[in-house]
Amino acid sequence: MKGKMLIEIAALSIILGASLPLSTHAVGPYMENERPPGPRVEGPVPDLFPPVFRPAPRQAVVSGEVMRIEGEFYVVKEATGNEVSLQVDNDTSMKTIPKVGDKIEAEVTPQFHAETIKPAKRGE
Repeated sequence: MKGKMLIEIAALSIILGASLPLSTHAVGPYMENERPPGPRVEGPVPDLFPPVFRPAPRQAVVSGEVMRIEGEFYVVKEATGNEVSLQVDNDTSMKTIPKVGDKIEAEVTPQFHAETIKPAKRGE
């Protein structure tokens, strides 16, 4: 019984092994010695897997009191007590330049770059 099964397995592996190609080195969707149909085109290879486009992350609003200014960073203390460091540069839109003690609202990117800074509304 085992001998017959062993012979069947050996025969099956020979049959399956004979049907496999000898060279499995592929270049793109074609084998090494094949060319795609149509005229040969020079230039960059098209991206077969374009990147997935995701919507830009939303801006967050940070509001609180300016505690200190350290170079290009404004440290703001929020109502929760957290201190947030905001990067401010020439691209930051400001109505007035905040000073230590001012209450502000800032629209920031996920990297805490301040896009806009304005005085906080009264009562905040």
